[in-house]
Amino acid sequence: MYRVAWCRIIEDILNDPNTLIAFIDEAAVTNCEGRKYGRAYAAITPVLNNPLSKVKMTVIAMIIPSFGVLYKFIDNACTGLQYAQFLREAVHFIRRYICNSVADIIIIEDNCPMHCTKEVEKEVAALDIALLPIVQYSPSLNGPIENYYGLVKTNNILTKGAIGEIAIRSNIESNWKETTNKLVDEELTEMLFYEWKCRMQICKKGMPIYSTHEYANEEMKINLNRNLNFSTNRVYNLVETK
Repeated sequence: MYRVAWCRIIEDILNDPNTLIAFIDEAAVTNCEGRKYGRAYAAITPVLNNPLSKVKMTVIAMIIPSFGVLYKFIDNACTGLQYAQFLREAVHFIRRYICNSVADIIIIEDNCPMHCTKEVEKEVAALDIALLPIVQYSPSLNGPIENYYGLVKTNNILTKGAIGEIAIRSNIESNWKETTNKLVDEELTEMLFYEWKCRMQICKKGMPIYSTHEYANEEMKINLNRNLNFSTNRVYNLVETK
């Protein structure tokens, strides 16, 4: 019931031509104290099994359909202050290069407690944007960014070996950048956005949703390039020289 209501609300938002949609999430690089001392990415680090003190690095990323992805590497576990800072940097970039200063920016996120800290709430008010959490236990509703992380994770399977923590981090960052630059472009973000909207149509019918490829029927109309319809208003201070 909550998922159906959420999808209907999102559909109303998407009908507003002056609204830009983006998707945000974070992934943790943690210690794995098994025999092979592997490294893995996890969108959520269960505190019971793997406390946040084990997190060595966090990657925050934002998918902007029809444009690409913004991401940032952070030491250790991400805090509310660091999340707020990433939002500020991302929104300033979006306002400058993607949409005008009066467009509404809606960023879809999950229900991580860090997203509701005072620092984040203060930054959201200052930026005049909206953070819209998905329904709990429904990661598919944040599909574009979840699929992006899944794509990068499959290209970042490392084991500790004897190279040390610094080298491991360097390898992860290098591989993350290479994978993103090689595989993630406007076409991919549009495809992820398309599948996300198809999944919402299925959800609205009260049917279960899964993290699989979904395709709409011919009657479903999707404006994949909606984020390209914005004008930008970049202002420069010109200094007259003699």
